[in-house]
Amino acid sequence: MAEDLEQPQSTEMAIADPQRLDVGRIRWLSRAMDELLVNPYDDMRRSLQNIRECLHESRNIARVLVACIANVQQYIDVVDYAKDFERMGGFQVFPDLLDYPSSLVRVETCALIAELVQNNPHCQRAAFLSARRLMRLLDSETDDEVRCKALYALSCMVRQNRDAYANFEKLGGPTVLRRTLFETPNRRLKTKASFLVATLCAQEESFRHTLATSEFARDTVDLLPHVDGDCRQFLLSALLSLATHSAQPLLSERPAVKEALVAMLAGFIREHRDVAQFQEEVQYSTEILELMKDRRELPRMISLRSS
Repeated sequence: MAEDLEQPQSTEMAIADPQRLDVGRIRWLSRAMDELLVNPYDDMRRSLQNIRECLHESRNIARVLVACIANVQQYIDVVDYAKDFERMGGFQVFPDLLDYPSSLVRVETCALIAELVQNNPHCQRAAFLSARRLMRLLDSETDDEVRCKALYALSCMVRQNRDAYANFEKLGGPTVLRRTLFETPNRRLKTKASFLVATLCAQEESFRHTLATSEFARDTVDLLPHVDGDCRQFLLSALLSLATHSAQPLLSERPAVKEALVAMLAGFIREHRDVAQFQEEVQYSTEILELMKDRRELPRMISLRSS
């Protein structure tokens, strides 16, 4: 009888024992420990070697390449690991990856380059050799996702980096960017292009000069009624930078276009001045008109006061 009474007690103690782990828990902890023990440098080096081997295969093995690129991407948000990837020769595979038949591989390669060069001057310099191919993809690729990622990579490369911008300019980047902005029907790509245009307008005097001599303002006036949201905001920001930093009038030789711009901006201000979500665009529009007024560029028939 004593033995019968003791048996349930020992079973209950075994079930309640906090030191006891089930098989699933043990496997999970084992995997977690394996991940902690991974050496990022060695893992990136193995992935890079696999990429090189895949590029020498006659078969299209895009899935393997994408997996290898993704494996590298998990580490490179750490600046030192990004530098390590460059030092082990990682940037040397980019030309072949950007030319690879699979658009998915080209997309992931552009994304990898963008992550590597973002806020990383060392990698920005190393990526100069990829700039020409990225611009070719932006200008002539048929897959819009590839174009978007190529533009993203270029944007990360040239923002806040004078040397990278000089290389971008030398390769005809401003012309390609302008063409992308005004000719693409893809809304997402157009917005990304307008963002880089606005950023470079605020950053680079030579870029502003290029736009001022290429009738950018005229084409922007034509485009503005057909865009909204971020794209419109970025275009207004670019126009404001041109109006602020340029000694010459914004539309000196285009009185009809100037009148269209002023009428559009004045109308936008009247309609949206009390709408919270449009305040930044209203501010840009107001500042552009004030600058034109100070320079006596405003057509006399246009009233800036609300009706």
